Amino acid sequence: MRFLWPVLALAALALLVLVTVRRSRFAPAPRSGPALPPLPRVPAGGADHGVTTTYVGTTVAGDHTQRVVARGLGRRCEAVALVRTDGLLLARRGAPDLFVPARQLDDVRRTDSMVVLRWHHGGQALETGLRTRNRTERDRLTDRISGLTDPGGTR
Repeated sequence: MRFLWPVLALAALALLVLVTVRRSRFAPAPRSGPALPPLPRVPAGGADHGVTTTYVGTTVAGDHTQRVVARGLGRRCEAVALVRTDGLLLARRGAPDLFVPARQLDDVRRTDSMVVLRWHHGGQALETGLRTRNRTERDRLTDRISGLTDPGGTR
């Protein structure tokens, strides 16, 4: 009987910690970044190039600290980047696919470790980061996407 109350208090404290952890873990992500209209639907058609990447995330262009979580854009996941004649399809595992029409792609650039797409949607300039496995894939993906942003090849 001497240890009953301390054991019950410890069990109640452990239960309180577990409930708090569960609630915070499954709570919806805080709203961050601009509100965006629905993303473009993926039109029918095939891809002519695919590269396995990691979708790092989407931020407001020019402000890499302001991540966009609206419309599922804040979830880091594996993706296959499919360059199509009408745009770029990111077939993401564990998140909704993202299709960026060619007319909304503004620029693409390489960093030491990523391909960064600049695009616009709903009046908002955005940047999306894709991490490739190696430099060859990064260069190839950047060149293919550059063909969408500058179809005449004057870049």
